[in-house]
Amino acid sequence: MNEVNEVNAIRELGIELKRVASLHQWVRLLEVDQKVAQLLLTFRQRDDLSPETLEALKRLQQLHLKTIEYCRREQVILESKMRHHRSNREGMAAYASVGFHEEE
Repeated sequence: MNEVNEVNAIRELGIELKRVASLHQWVRLLEVDQKVAQLLLTFRQRDDLSPETLEALKRLQQLHLKTIEYCRREQVILESKMRHHRSNREGMAAYASVGFHEEE
């Protein structure tokens, strides 16, 4: 792969990483993350990376770290929503156990 193609491939992965995270496409995000890992393994075996490729990798790393932080925040939000739904479900089950129904 030549330098221009390397830089473009890295940029495209960054764009895809950001896009799928923003759309909450978690399964696709894992796939893109695996592609990033494969790319990094390929580059790690080389010692002839151009300054442009190294700069593109640095930007990808920064975007990757931001994406990880974004996912952590989303995880906290989802956990909170799940706790809330569980609590509501348990409350409704308690009412149902004493014979109270919502339409009454």
